[in-house]
Amino acid sequence: MKINLADINIKKQERSRVGKYHRLELTYERHFYLTLVCKITHFFT
Repeated sequence: MKINLADINIKKQERSRVGKYHRLELTYERHFYLTLVCKITHFFT
């Protein structure tokens, strides 16, 4: 039983870590696209 609980805890930690990285990737992508759009609009104006 204790081993199972530890296993579950490790899996939860891994999932939360993956979620954090995924969120970071999403914000980075959003930032990248925003800068790209800004550059394009500046290029055309």
